[in-house]
Amino acid sequence: MRKLTLAIISIGLLAACGASNSGSEAVPEVTKTVTVVEPAPVETTAPASNDTTEMLDMIRAADPMFYSVSDEQIIDTAYMFCEALRDGASLVEIGTIAEDTIGIDAAAVLGAGAIIYLCPDQEYKIG
Repeated sequence: MRKLTLAIISIGLLAACGASNSGSEAVPEVTKTVTVVEPAPVETTAPASNDTTEMLDMIRAADPMFYSVSDEQIIDTAYMFCEALRDGASLVEIGTIAEDTIGIDAAAVLGAGAIIYLCPDQEYKIG
């Protein structure tokens, strides 16, 4: 948190408002303290490897079904996988959903790639 202190001389304020000070009176100094709260820095989790190509290669080598899926779709789904884990979902919950969609084996491969390359902070949920 930063504090900024602004000293404003009242005659400057009066002149800006079109008023005048016509006497020999002393002009008081007005001090205003403004507290500026800077937002907390946004923490972004960088991939464990900045090369998503490695992740794609690993996933496709483990399950050739992914050769028929676009790179973008795999990467987006892997990020969603990580987001779900970070939001508190368990691997069992994700597996239950995956069983009805892409299948448990494909989900395991995708999940492993996501955790290794995009969210290694969630690796503790594997054990």
